[in-house]
Amino acid sequence: MPIVSISEAARLTGKNRKTIQKYVADGQLSLSMGGQANGQAKGIEISELIRVFGQLTGHPYLSMDKSNGQQVAPLPDHGQQAEIDGLKAVLAAKDQTIETLTGQVAELREEKRELRAQVAGLLEDNRRVRAPAPAPAPAPAPAAAAAPTQPQARSKIWDVVPLGVVIAVALVVLVLILAQQH
Repeated sequence: MPIVSISEAARLTGKNRKTIQKYVADGQLSLSMGGQANGQAKGIEISELIRVFGQLTGHPYLSMDKSNGQQVAPLPDHGQQAEIDGLKAVLAAKDQTIETLTGQVAELREEKRELRAQVAGLLEDNRRVRAPAPAPAPAPAPAAAAAPTQPQARSKIWDVVPLGVVIAVALVVLVLILAQQH
């Protein structure tokens, strides 16, 4: 366990420096050697502080497990909390984006249902308008001389393709354009 100075021990325990010195003088806390890189220095092991004072105020997660007498210490942070907080923010932003996109999908599905209903109505109207007329009575046979034939006029697209199909294609193109704008 790391060794800390008396001042650091006072900060960790929330006690006065003189109180820590009194505990050492009375033998309630033991001094240890080490902790300095340039030589041996006297200090107090954190485990001693936990044994005497329980949970340390400077380290809220560092305490003694009373059931088995083992020390409980968190893993070193090494800046991981900032990374965790950043990742939580990213997740929250993604959740918001998912919620927004889910709403847009629902709106587009409703719009699609409405457009399908409109197309179905237009197709039905087109079928009623284009219902075949009763066949005319056969014309009398032509006279012996045949009349010259006239060239056939070019048909327009709605003469070949039903009007409902043209409207349906136009609505699908409109839906695709609206979907790309979102």
